[in-house]
Amino acid sequence: MKKLLYSFLLLTIVFAAGCGKKGIDKQIVGSWTRTAEDGTAITYNFTKDNTFEVKAGDEVKFKGTFSASENGLTLTPEGGDAEKLSEVTFDGKSLSFKDGSGNPVTLTKQ
Repeated sequence: MKKLLYSFLLLTIVFAAGCGKKGIDKQIVGSWTRTAEDGTAITYNFTKDNTFEVKAGDEVKFKGTFSASENGLTLTPEGGDAEKLSEVTFDGKSLSFKDGSGNPVTLTKQ
C-alpha cells in the first residue's frame, strides 16, 4: 500500500473526456474516494484554493497544491518528486488512471 500511496506524491493526469462549461479546476474540487485492497478508505480532497490532501482512513498521507487545465491535472505534494500516471479518464463522477506501478485506480466523486 505504501508503494501505491507513494505514487500519489506527484501525478500528471491527461483527461480523456470533455470538460463541459466549468473549468477542470472547478470540476475537480471536492472529495474523491476509493477503497484500498486492505479495506482502507483512500480520500482525495481538492479545494477551491488549489490545494489537496490524500488521506488513508483518518490519517493525512500527502498535502500539496494542484493545477488543472484541459491538458491535464498536476498534483505537487509538499517536498515531493514528479511521477506521471497513464490511461486516464474523467467524466465528472469518476476519475480513473494507472498508478506508477501500472495498477488501475478509480476514484468516485462524493
